[in-house]
Order: sequence, then C-alpha cells, then structure tokens
Amino acid sequence: MLRKQRLSNAQVVTALVLTTVVVVPSIFSNSLTSDGYIAIKNTALMLLGAVAVLAVILAVVGNSLQFPRWLLAPIIVLALSQLASMPATLNPGMSLNEFLRVGALLALFVVTTTIASPRRAASITGAAVIVASCISVLGIIHFVTGAIFPSIRDSYGFPMFGATLGHDNFAGQYLIAVIPLGMALVVSAVERDKFAVAGAALLASCVMLVFLSITFSRGAWAGLVASVIVFAALIIWRWFCPRRRGAVNGLHRKGMTVWIAFAAVFVAVGVLAFSLSEREKGTSAIQKAQTAVDLSDAPIAFRLKLWEGALRLVKQHPLLGVGCGAFSLYYPSVRLPEEHRIAGASISVRSPHNDYVKLVTESGLFGLAASFYLLGAVAWPLLARLRNKGAPSGVPVIAIGASSAIAATLVHAFFSSNFTMPASATMLAVNLGILAGTLSNGQIRPLRLTSVVKPVAVVGLAVLGVLMVVRPIFFLVADHGLCKARTLIARGDVSGAKQALRTSLLFAGHYIEPRILLANLHLLNQEYQEAIDVLKPAVELSPFWPQVQNNIGVAYSQRAGLARDPGSLIDAYIAFGKAVELDPEFREAWLNYGGVLQSLGKHKEAEGAFREVLSLSPSDIMAFSKLAEALMAQEKPELAQKVLEDALKRSPDNPNLLNNLGMVLLARRKDDEAILVFEKAANLPGDVFQPHLNLAQIYEKRSEIDKAAHHYRIALRIKPDLKAASDALKRLVKLN
Repeated sequence: MLRKQRLSNAQVVTALVLTTVVVVPSIFSNSLTSDGYIAIKNTALMLLGAVAVLAVILAVVGNSLQFPRWLLAPIIVLALSQLASMPATLNPGMSLNEFLRVGALLALFVVTTTIASPRRAASITGAAVIVASCISVLGIIHFVTGAIFPSIRDSYGFPMFGATLGHDNFAGQYLIAVIPLGMALVVSAVERDKFAVAGAALLASCVMLVFLSITFSRGAWAGLVASVIVFAALIIWRWFCPRRRGAVNGLHRKGMTVWIAFAAVFVAVGVLAFSLSEREKGTSAIQKAQTAVDLSDAPIAFRLKLWEGALRLVKQHPLLGVGCGAFSLYYPSVRLPEEHRIAGASISVRSPHNDYVKLVTESGLFGLAASFYLLGAVAWPLLARLRNKGAPSGVPVIAIGASSAIAATLVHAFFSSNFTMPASATMLAVNLGILAGTLSNGQIRPLRLTSVVKPVAVVGLAVLGVLMVVRPIFFLVADHGLCKARTLIARGDVSGAKQALRTSLLFAGHYIEPRILLANLHLLNQEYQEAIDVLKPAVELSPFWPQVQNNIGVAYSQRAGLARDPGSLIDAYIAFGKAVELDPEFREAWLNYGGVLQSLGKHKEAEGAFREVLSLSPSDIMAFSKLAEALMAQEKPELAQKVLEDALKRSPDNPNLLNNLGMVLLARRKDDEAILVFEKAANLPGDVFQPHLNLAQIYEKRSEIDKAAHHYRIALRIKPDLKAASDALKRLVKLN
C-alpha cells in the first residue's frame, strides 16, 4: 500500500516557489501594448499560482496540509472580500482577472508557509537575492550604455532604466522587498562564521542599492529606511536580549563588523542616489529630502488630488467597493479638475498610487479589514516571541529579513501600487510565507478536513486553478491581437487590423482598448453603424471613460449627418455631454459637443463650448472658426469678426480663417474689404476652393463676367465635383 506523501516534505513545492521568485521578476514584457510592464508577469504569476493551487489540492486530498490553522480564516475572509466586491462591478471580466491574481498570490503564500523551514527559507531567500542582483546589473548596464532594453519614457518624458521591471518605480518597489533579505543573509552568515558567504551577500545588496539609486523613487527609499529601522531593532534585540548576555561578547565584534559595513554602504549609495538619477542630476540630498515633504511638488500634489478623488468613491461604495480591479473604470467619475492640471489630461490613471486607497476603493472597508486581518495574523507569532525574552534566539534571522521586507513594502504602499505589480506582490506573498512558516515551524498540526468540507474545497480550488490557466492565456492572445493590429495599421492593412481586433475581443470581451481602436477604424471607413455596434458594449463596460463617450458620440453625429437622423444627433449630444462632464478638460470632446449643439440650433450653448475649448487651448484655430460661426448664427457679426481677427494674429496665413473673415465682412455689407480678404486667401499656397468660389460669386453679382469665370474655373480645378461652380460656368456661357 502506497503511503501518502505530505505537502510539507514535497520538494516539488520548494521548486515551485523558487521558480516563481525567479521567473516573475525576470521576464521583460514591454513589447505588449495594453499594459506592457505587467501583462506577461501577471500571466506567469497566474500560471505558477495554478500549480500552487494544484499542490494545495493534492495536500487536501491527502488530508495532510501542513499549514497554521490560525491563518486559514484570514485567507478565506480575504478571498471572500474580493469575491463579494465583484457582483456590483460594471466589468466582471476585469474583476475576475484581479480575483484570480489575488488567488495566485494567496496560493503562493500558502505553499511558501508550508515549506518555510529556516533551511528552505534560506534557499528561497538566496534565489531572490541572486535574481534581484542580476536584474540590478542589467539595469546598471542599461543606464551606463543605453543598451539592452528598449527605450522607455515615463509620463513626464524621463527615460526609464527599470531593467526587466520596465518602469523605475516598479523596479524600486521590487528591490526594497529583496534588499532586507540580502541583509539577513549577511547577518546569518556572519553568525555562522561564513564570511565568504557574508561578503557575497553584502556585494549583492550593494549592487541592488546602486540600482535603486539609479531608479530613484522617494517612496522606495522611505520603505527602505523603514526596513532598516525594523531590521536593526530586531537584530539588536536578538543579539543583546538580557537573557542572552553570555552570547553578547561573542556576537558584539561580529555585529560591529556588520553594522560598519552596512553603514559604509548606505552612506556611499545615499550619495550616489542624488547624482546618478537621470531626472535628478544636480539635486542634493537635502534638496531631495525637502521635495519629499513639499506638497506643491508635482508628483506629490498629483497624488494628493488623486487620493481625494478616489476617497469620494469610498463614500459612494463604502462596504464592498466598486469591484476588485475596477478602479480605473470608476475613477473618471470623481476625478478632480485640479488633478487634471497637475498631471495633464493625457495621463490615464489606472491606479490611485496608494495600495490602501486602492483596497478600500475596490473592495470596500470589508476588503481593507480583511487585508489587515491577514497581515496581523502573520505578524502575531513574531510579536508573541518578542514579548518572550526568555527565547530570543527563537526568531531566525531569515524571519527578521522577511519582516523587514514586509515593512518596506507596507510603507511604500502609501505611495505606489506594490500589491498590484506582479514582481513586488510576489515577493510580498513569499516574505509573508517565510515569516509565517519559519515562526510556525515544528508547531503545525496537520489540517484535517471533514468528509463534507473536503470535496467542496477540492472542487472550488480546481475551478480556481483552471481559471488561472485559461484566463491569462486568453488575455495574452487578446493582447497579441491588439499589438498585431497596431502593426498592421502602420502598414496600411486596415482589413487585417480589423480581423486582429475582432480576435482580440473574442478572447477578452471585457477588453476596452481593442473596441476603441476597432471603432476608430470603422469611423475612418465611414462605417458608422458598425462603429456604434462595437462601442455600445464599451459604454456599458466603462461608462465613466470620457474617451469612450466621445468616440461613440462621433459615431452618432456622423451617422446623423449621413442618414439625416435627428435621433442620432440627440444620442451624440448626450454622449459628448457625458464626456465633458467626466473630463472638463477634454478639448476634443468640447469641440465635438459644440458642433452638435450648433447642429441642434443651440447656438448660445455652442458658443460656450467653443469658448471652453479656447480656454484649454488658446491657439486652437478650429475653435476660433466654430466660435465665429456660432456668433454669426446669433446675428453677432461684429463679435465674429473680432474673434476671427484674433485668430489671424496667431495664424495670419490660414486660408480657412481668411475665408471665414471674408464671409463675415460680406454679411456686414463690406464687400470691398471682403474681396481683399478673399484674394489674400486665394493667393496662399494650398488647394482651398472656397475663396475662389466666393470671389466668383461676388464678381458675378457685379457683372464682372471674366473675373467670375476665372475663379469658377480655379475652384473646379481644385474640386472637380463642385456643382455650384460648374452650374455657374454654364450660366455665364449662356450670358455671353
């Protein structure tokens, strides 16, 4: 009879954790287009999470899950908090992706906890440090040479040197989750008199610190400082506990060696941090520290307004939130105008740059409380041992490193998205597992499930595992379709691009970007109904995205003009109104809104819309022209003339502006002045027929037949199908 193997001694699970620690941060994925920094990393995390779920299933079937019982309830509560937030969300597909990602992290935490004896934890820690130091070397080479990785710039135009992490900030938040582990390896090696290992670990930590200085992130440095404080406090407590005075003398010399080495490294790298950073050249440490608390500093001011707007969502959805992963769908409905001006209206906000705000926004107070419940349950054994001064050596150094890394991540979570980015989230799950496993080692009784609970747990986990395999693969296929479509568009293959986008939507119907691009292709081909059919689901999935509202408004307005359909014009009016309500600084939407208002005869409201465009873009020539038209419709030719003259000061050789000014002068019975303006427009380079047509009509009224015929012919040469000019020429021939 075969003996059932326990998960706790399954070496395959150790290999799984090592694989996750190595693979997720290592792969580079910026070539993809939807969210190129994290798409493939999330896929790897989910697939490895599926394997972790399988390992848990095998343990449950074997009835031998070596897992701390007090952690089971927090995990279930956290999973339920994410699941409970999903039904109310507008885009269930997006929420499902987030739920599966959280499930993968929890599965990784579970299997890490089950195998995290001090020896195995050291193996996992060593792998993490080696990988992070190798990534750091690549990043440093990229910074020095500009080679290795594609050129990437952030929202402010600064170059990124994030190595395989893509973005500097992502690299920073990943590094601070690994550097404390390197510190722990140094101390552990010193305690065991393995100074060669200590030197190697110290060198790896130095390389990571240098890379961190290149990818300077104030939030990451704040997290690192917090981890150093926690690490130092715990190590000092461990070495100099009153009950352990006999060991103090032996460790004192070693400890001083370690602290001097760390102090030298931190001082040296701290100086480098203010000279290496590409975006901060010439900025001293003092100046940088001052900007860290300067509320008017653009990144900080942007975050404050972002959090203020996000917390309005919390007031609207306090208990269960707007749905896990759905922040970017709802945030435009509460985005503050001040944040637009600080960040720029072109920046697409996908995250509140604060994990706690994101948690409470997406999964409500229930989700936030569940997360703190899990963190507290993991930290409780450490706090309990800290109170027990009789056994200070009971806290392994590796657990101190893990707890310091967790502290770094939790501090940095106030400024960025550590829990969302795959590499840093993976390290958080692993660090939590190391802390829980090393402190619970030898004290865990097998978790035995009843005959009723076991099949339910197995079926639920199996479904979760299958979804973790299928969902990211579908998403990658969809993302590849979008990438392929953009390549085909650049080549001019519109039909091929349409097919690629349809494939993308077939595999990920919740995906918004392929819908927007496919609708734009239909609009370019004047396929207005097809564009509307594509965009309607996008409006349902993301009603608070101003770009989607603007695009479907364009489709409605174009169909209204083609089919003379007043109903479509009303639909366009509603869509454009929603777009400018969501984004008061959306210039294109304001321009389109004014045009529809003009078509509906709401000339006064159209005037206001065009003036709004000019307040956002004072040199917008189209807005000047449209504003003049709105003023003429209100029988205000003097104001229209002034508007056009102001526009011509900015663009004196614009033939369309000159033509419009000539029309206004005609309306004011200033024919001679109008002729001069039309003549100037007609003599400018470019194929603009309107000035010639207007001149021909004026000369015809004045019975100057030869001049009229001359300009009619020029207008026809520019626009051969111009019926007004061809009919006029026939009429003039009969007169002669």
